[in-house]
Order: sequence, then C-alpha cells, then structure tokens
Amino acid sequence: MSGPDRRKSERQPCKAKVTLRGSNREIELEIENLSAGGIFLRLPPTQRPMSVLGEAVVVEFDVGPDSYGDPLDLEVDAEVVRIDLGGPGRPAGIALMWTSTDPAVPQRLALVLEHLRSR
Repeated sequence: MSGPDRRKSERQPCKAKVTLRGSNREIELEIENLSAGGIFLRLPPTQRPMSVLGEAVVVEFDVGPDSYGDPLDLEVDAEVVRIDLGGPGRPAGIALMWTSTDPAVPQRLALVLEHLRSR
C-alpha cells in the first residue's frame, strides 16, 4: 500500500500523444493524465523507461481544438520526478513535473485543463 497522496493539483485523464525530448532522443508516448503541476506518461508494456530521475526534458502535446476551433497545444519544460515500472492495476510510466519559467505556460495549462474537464 502506498503512502498518502502528496499531489497538490487535480489530475485530468487525457488520451493524447506526447513527444518527449531529452538527452539527444525523442519518443512518442501516451498521456495518462495531466495537472497544473505535471504529467504522467504511460509506457507501452515492452517500452523501457528511457529517462532518469532528475532529467530535464521537453514535453510537446496537443489535446485537440478548443471550443473556438483553436489548437490546444503546448511545449513545456519538465523534469522526470518518478519512474513507475507498473504493476497490478497500474500502468508503467514516467511522471514529470513542469519546470518552465515561461509566464504564458500556467495560463495555457489552465485552458487545456478546463477543456479536458468540460469534455
């Protein structure tokens, strides 16, 4: 049994592809969920984690058009904070924390999260 949930931000399920770039490589993964604080990327059963704890990465994704037809896409700096090898009832994946200092990122994330909540 794991300890208490330390998350400060509500997670929103999201079914979209993400491009993860770091250490001279780029991979495409599925988003499991995202929040104002970070994102959890699902690893396919045969995929080994290609990141290490503390690694700086760039995450790029698009959750589709908003209600006005404009794309809800983001490119955000992040850090690998957890690598989960999975187990019964939970997928293997990589947890990332947003680290971007761009002042537009929180506003853009808020729009993405509101879009996901209203689906």
